[in-house]
Amino acid sequence: MDLAAVILNHIPTVGLVLMRISGIIAVAPPFAAATVPVAVRALLALALTLIVVPAVPAWTGAGPWDFAAAAAGELAMGLAMGLIILLLLLAIQGAGELIDLEMGFGLVNVIDPAFGRPVPLVGNFLYFLALVVFLAVDGHLLVLRALLDSFQAIPPGGGRWEGPVLAAVARQFAWVIVTAVRIALPVVGVLFLTTAALGVLARTMPQLNVFMVGLALKIALGLAVIALVLPALYQVFLDGFDTTFDFVRGFLRELGGR
Repeated sequence: MDLAAVILNHIPTVGLVLMRISGIIAVAPPFAAATVPVAVRALLALALTLIVVPAVPAWTGAGPWDFAAAAAGELAMGLAMGLIILLLLLAIQGAGELIDLEMGFGLVNVIDPAFGRPVPLVGNFLYFLALVVFLAVDGHLLVLRALLDSFQAIPPGGGRWEGPVLAAVARQFAWVIVTAVRIALPVVGVLFLTTAALGVLARTMPQLNVFMVGLALKIALGLAVIALVLPALYQVFLDGFDTTFDFVRGFLRELGGR
C-alpha cells in the first residue's frame, strides 16, 4: 500500500506515534542537546514516524477525548524512556559535582553547551567523557532501537501505568544515585582523608597556613586520583549503559502488562 494512503487512513495513529517519538527525542541523549537544532530534532521525529507507522497496528479508539488521553500517555511514555536513559549521564555529572565540592571547585562553573546552564568543572568533564563513550558504543543507535522496539511491545495508545511500573522507575532512580556515589567515592574518599590530615596538621602547627596549602594539595590530589581511576570509569560507564537499556526493556514489558 502507498505510504501516503496509509498515513491518510490512519491520521490518529500517526499522531500517537509522533507523540511517543517526540517525547524520547526531546529528552534522550544525544538528541536532546541544546547544540542539536530544534528543526533537526523535528525532522528526525517526523522521519521516524513515517518509517514506523506502516508497521504498527492502527489505533482503534474513538472520540477526541480518547485520542487526547492516548496522546498524553504516548508522550509520557516517550519522555519516561528518554529520562531513564538520560538519568545515568546526569548521575555521572552529579558525581563530578560531588568531587568538585571536595576539591574546592564548587564555585567555579562553566557553561554546559548540552543544557545551556552553568555546571562545575569536573562534573562537566565526566558528563562529556561519558557522552563520548556513549556515542563510541553506538548508544544513539541503541536509543533508536529501544524506541522502535517499544512499538512492538506496546502498540500506539497502549500501556498501563500501574503500580509495578512506578515501582520499577523508583528502583531505577535509586540505582543511578548509588552509581553516582560509586563513581565519586574514590576521589571523595581520598580528599576526605586529606582534609582530616590537614585538620590534625593545623592543630599541631598553627603557624602554617593550612587553608592555602590544603587548597592546592586537594586540587593536585583530586586530579591525580581522577587520572588513576579513568580506566576503571570506562568499564563503569559501559556497565551502566548496559543496565540502563536492560531497564528500558523491562520498563516496556511492565508497561505492556507482560
